[in-house]
Amino acid sequence: MVKCKRNSELDKAAEDIDKLPDHARMFKAVKSLNSKKSENSKIFDADGKFITNIDKIPTVIVEIVVVVVVVVVVVVVVVVVVVVVVVVLVVVVVFDSSTSS
Repeated sequence: MVKCKRNSELDKAAEDIDKLPDHARMFKAVKSLNSKKSENSKIFDADGKFITNIDKIPTVIVEIVVVVVVVVVVVVVVVVVVVVVVVVLVVVVVFDSSTSS
């Protein structure tokens, strides 16, 4: 499907170039090659395969968002645990130094 569309675009560009006078063909061909249209975004599944079924795209996006949220939550939990451990160690050191004086 994508190849057919691309081939028809190339055929149309070639037809347009062929209609030009000889002295303008080279310039139009170079201009056509250098001016690329922006490609549509492509979405890949977990296996790295390009998704061609439009109905699957929302599901894949939701899966990606869920993974990102889980990673963020895990990072936040780890940071909180580290902060709590540091605070407890500081309190223990301060308490120990005040009782030994």
